[in-house]
Amino acid sequence: MNQMTTEFARPVVRRSSNLLLWAILAFFVIAVIWAAVTNLDRTVRATGRVIPSSELQVVSNPEGGIVQRILAKVGDTIARGAPLLTLDRTQMNGELGSGRATIGALELKIARLRAEIAGQEPRYPAVSDPALTAQLVVERALHTARLADLANAVAVAAARLDGAEREAVGSAALVRARDAVRDEKLHEVGVIGPLVERGIEPRLSLVQAQAAADSARAEAEAARASLARARAQVAEARSAKAVARQQWRAQAAAELVAAQADLSAKGQSLPTLENRAARTVVRAPVNGTVNRVLVTTPGGSVQPGQPLVEIVPADDRLLIDARVLPSDIGTVAIGQTAKVSLTAY
Repeated sequence: MNQMTTEFARPVVRRSSNLLLWAILAFFVIAVIWAAVTNLDRTVRATGRVIPSSELQVVSNPEGGIVQRILAKVGDTIARGAPLLTLDRTQMNGELGSGRATIGALELKIARLRAEIAGQEPRYPAVSDPALTAQLVVERALHTARLADLANAVAVAAARLDGAEREAVGSAALVRARDAVRDEKLHEVGVIGPLVERGIEPRLSLVQAQAAADSARAEAEAARASLARARAQVAEARSAKAVARQQWRAQAAAELVAAQADLSAKGQSLPTLENRAARTVVRAPVNGTVNRVLVTTPGGSVQPGQPLVEIVPADDRLLIDARVLPSDIGTVAIGQTAKVSLTAY
């Protein structure tokens, strides 16, 4: 009985040993296959820095100035157009205000000159700036003074015309009187001549009558010449009156051309001043993250074009610029996917 039991157990032990052998062999095959197809994560330490794939956006100001407020901090996420810092705009405001005041004053002057040329009462644009209100008073005073100058010039010309007309009237009356005397003397010559031929009057009477007639004729011609001069003076005085008005308007027209040219020049420079004033608020050119703020002191001065803020664009990719230890080079390959963790120090 014992012998049979021993013989039966031997095949069972042999089969168990075979199964264990096959299990061990299968384990090693599976381990080799798993090692061939499975990637294991490995930690590699390196020192480096995070950099953007493209250039940083360096913000500057073309005019420079005094820093008034610093609004951005390192790490801030900002949108395009967001204010980063402000510069003192006292000087810019002064230049801009002066430019606007000059334009307003020129507009008032142009309104006055146009009215003077047209012979109308000026219609000035509405003003609210105290400086322009004062300029409006000046323009109204200038208009009143200009009208007084015109009235004086016209009055002088009118007085001259009146004197010339009176002289012309007197000359015309003198011509008529001298013509009458001449005609009378010629009539006397006509009467005395036949009497002398008949011996009734002496020849001396005829000579005297002819001399008187010649004198009367000369005086009549002189009166006519005086009348011609008087009439010329009348025409000249009338022309002088018209010229006084024309010169007054011509002066206004010349001033108008100059004022319009100045207004055009100032109008073209005003947008430049407004842009310069607007640029005293330094704004972000792109969406992104503030990398560095290069000015830290309000009240400090910055030069034109000086870098003020660095921004990493939001749509930019970040790169890791790191130096791997020689002992870890074998575990790093080109194109390998890596998970990066940043330490605090």
